[in-house]
Amino acid sequence: MSNDNERFDGILLSMLSHSDVGIESFFDVLFNFLSRKSDFFTGMDTATSRKMLLDSYEKYAKETDKPHSPSKDPMSTATC
Repeated sequence: MSNDNERFDGILLSMLSHSDVGIESFFDVLFNFLSRKSDFFTGMDTATSRKMLLDSYEKYAKETDKPHSPSKDPMSTATC
């Protein structure tokens, strides 16, 4: 699955590099596109689209947080 996702890296990196204020501008462009060119906002109720968005966020947030999790950090149990 990662190879499928990586095929868009060039496009997304280009978008990020052209964003005025970084990630905030990137999200603004992304959601503006979705509102104009898809049914993301109109094809389902707000709760469903919000859940879809947060599910995707949580999926990658969990992957990113794993190495930095305090419960898995041996130094987190050390006392000084």
